Amino acid sequence: PRQMLGFVVPDFASQVAQAKLGLIPTRLRVGNLDAQRDFTDVRDVARAYRLLAEKGQPGEEYLICSGQPVSIHYLLTTLLELAGIKADIEYDPARMRPSDTPCLYGSFRKIQQDTGWQPEIHLRQALADALAEWLDHFQANT
Repeated sequence: PRQMLGFVVPDFASQVAQAKLGLIPTRLRVGNLDAQRDFTDVRDVARAYRLLAEKGQPGEEYLICSGQPVSIHYLLTTLLELAGIKADIEYDPARMRPSDTPCLYGSFRKIQQDTGWQPEIHLRQALADALAEWLDHFQANT
Protein backbone atom coordinates (compact mmCIF):
# COMPACT_ATOMS: atom_id res chain seq x y z
CA PRO A 1 0.00 0.00 0.00
CA ARG A 2 0.92 3.66 -0.57
CA GLN A 3 3.51 2.93 -3.24
CA MET A 4 3.62 5.47 -6.07
CA LEU A 5 2.78 4.67 -9.66
CA GLY A 6 5.68 3.42 -11.73
CA PHE A 7 5.97 0.14 -9.84
CA VAL A 8 4.16 -3.02 -10.85
CA VAL A 9 1.76 -3.41 -7.89
CA PRO A 10 0.39 0.15 -7.87
CA ASP A 11 0.33 0.23 -11.68
CA PHE A 12 -1.73 -2.98 -11.84
CA ALA A 13 -3.90 -2.10 -8.83
CA SER A 14 -4.65 1.33 -10.30
CA GLN A 15 -5.67 -0.12 -13.67
CA VAL A 16 -7.75 -2.90 -12.10
CA ALA A 17 -9.53 -0.42 -9.79
CA GLN A 18 -10.35 1.88 -12.72
CA ALA A 19 -11.61 -1.05 -14.79
CA LYS A 20 -13.77 -2.32 -11.91
CA LEU A 21 -15.32 1.13 -11.51
CA GLY A 22 -15.93 1.43 -15.26
CA LEU A 23 -13.54 4.35 -15.62
CA ILE A 24 -11.46 2.59 -18.28
CA PRO A 25 -12.12 -0.38 -20.56
CA THR A 26 -11.21 -3.78 -19.14
CA ARG A 27 -8.07 -3.87 -21.28
CA LEU A 28 -4.96 -3.72 -19.16
CA ARG A 29 -1.58 -2.66 -20.50
CA VAL A 30 1.27 -4.78 -19.18
CA GLY A 31 4.95 -5.56 -19.63
CA ASN A 32 6.72 -8.87 -18.99
CA LEU A 33 4.40 -11.10 -16.97
CA ASP A 34 6.90 -13.97 -16.81
CA ALA A 35 9.46 -12.25 -14.59
CA GLN A 36 9.58 -13.36 -10.96
CA ARG A 37 10.35 -11.02 -8.10
CA ASP A 38 10.43 -11.05 -4.30
CA PHE A 39 7.64 -8.85 -2.88
CA THR A 40 7.51 -7.69 0.74
CA ASP A 41 4.77 -5.56 2.25
CA VAL A 42 5.95 -2.11 3.33
CA ARG A 43 4.51 -2.70 6.82
CA ASP A 44 6.79 -5.73 7.19
CA VAL A 45 9.70 -3.65 5.90
CA ALA A 46 9.02 -0.91 8.47
CA ARG A 47 8.92 -3.53 11.23
CA ALA A 48 12.23 -4.96 9.97
CA TYR A 49 13.85 -1.50 10.10
CA ARG A 50 12.68 -1.04 13.69
CA LEU A 51 14.04 -4.44 14.72
CA LEU A 52 17.33 -3.76 12.94
CA ALA A 53 17.67 -0.48 14.82
CA GLU A 54 17.11 -2.34 18.09
CA LYS A 55 18.92 -5.65 17.47
CA GLY A 56 20.86 -5.48 14.21
CA GLN A 57 24.64 -5.71 14.13
CA PRO A 58 26.31 -2.43 13.05
CA GLY A 59 28.02 -2.69 9.67
CA GLU A 60 26.22 -5.90 8.72
CA GLU A 61 24.14 -6.20 5.56
CA TYR A 62 20.63 -7.62 5.78
CA LEU A 63 18.08 -8.60 3.16
CA ILE A 64 14.51 -7.65 3.92
CA CYS A 65 12.48 -9.90 1.66
CA SER A 66 9.86 -12.64 1.55
CA GLY A 67 12.25 -15.30 0.31
CA GLN A 68 9.73 -16.34 -2.35
CA PRO A 69 9.86 -15.61 -6.08
CA VAL A 70 6.43 -14.57 -7.39
CA SER A 71 5.54 -14.10 -11.04
CA ILE A 72 4.24 -10.77 -12.24
CA HIS A 73 1.43 -12.78 -13.85
CA TYR A 74 0.35 -13.94 -10.37
CA LEU A 75 0.08 -10.32 -9.20
CA LEU A 76 -2.18 -9.42 -12.10
CA THR A 77 -4.44 -12.48 -11.90
CA THR A 78 -4.78 -12.11 -8.13
CA LEU A 79 -5.75 -8.43 -8.40
CA LEU A 80 -8.32 -9.28 -11.08
CA GLU A 81 -9.71 -12.07 -8.90
CA LEU A 82 -9.89 -9.78 -5.86
CA ALA A 83 -11.72 -7.17 -7.94
CA GLY A 84 -14.09 -9.77 -9.36
CA ILE A 85 -13.46 -8.77 -12.97
CA LYS A 86 -11.96 -10.21 -16.13
CA ALA A 87 -9.79 -8.20 -18.47
CA ASP A 88 -8.10 -8.37 -21.83
CA ILE A 89 -4.34 -8.14 -21.57
CA GLU A 90 -2.45 -5.84 -23.94
CA TYR A 91 1.33 -6.11 -24.03
CA ASP A 92 2.81 -2.63 -24.10
CA PRO A 93 6.39 -2.37 -25.45
CA ALA A 94 6.88 0.78 -23.37
CA ARG A 95 6.40 -1.33 -20.24
CA MET A 96 8.99 -3.91 -21.28
CA ARG A 97 12.49 -3.54 -19.86
CA PRO A 98 15.38 -3.88 -22.31
CA SER A 99 17.22 -6.09 -19.84
CA ASP A 100 15.03 -8.05 -17.46
CA THR A 101 16.41 -10.66 -15.05
CA PRO A 102 13.99 -13.61 -15.15
CA CYS A 103 13.98 -14.30 -11.41
CA LEU A 104 15.12 -12.25 -8.42
CA TYR A 105 14.55 -13.18 -4.79
CA GLY A 106 16.44 -13.21 -1.52
CA SER A 107 16.76 -14.97 1.81
CA PHE A 108 15.74 -13.36 5.10
CA ARG A 109 17.62 -15.97 7.17
CA LYS A 110 20.26 -13.55 8.49
CA ILE A 111 17.82 -10.86 9.64
CA GLN A 112 15.66 -13.57 11.19
CA GLN A 113 18.64 -14.98 13.11
CA ASP A 114 19.75 -11.58 14.40
CA THR A 115 16.38 -9.94 15.09
CA GLY A 116 13.65 -12.58 14.93
CA TRP A 117 12.08 -10.79 11.94
CA GLN A 118 10.19 -12.63 9.27
CA PRO A 119 7.49 -11.42 6.90
CA GLU A 120 4.00 -11.61 8.37
CA ILE A 121 1.72 -9.98 5.81
CA HIS A 122 0.82 -12.41 3.04
CA LEU A 123 1.17 -11.10 -0.51
CA ARG A 124 -2.54 -11.66 -1.21
CA GLN A 125 -3.42 -9.37 1.72
CA ALA A 126 -0.97 -6.72 0.52
CA LEU A 127 -2.55 -6.87 -2.95
CA ALA A 128 -6.06 -6.61 -1.47
CA ASP A 129 -4.98 -3.57 0.54
CA ALA A 130 -3.37 -1.92 -2.50
CA LEU A 131 -6.51 -2.53 -4.58
CA ALA A 132 -8.74 -1.14 -1.81
CA GLU A 133 -6.56 1.96 -1.61
CA TRP A 134 -6.90 2.62 -5.35
CA LEU A 135 -10.65 1.91 -5.32
CA ASP A 136 -11.05 4.44 -2.50
CA HIS A 137 -8.90 6.95 -4.40
CA PHE A 138 -10.90 6.72 -7.62
CA GLN A 139 -14.28 6.66 -5.86
CA ALA A 140 -13.36 9.81 -3.92
CA ASN A 141 -12.14 11.59 -7.05
CA THR A 142 -14.93 10.78 -9.52
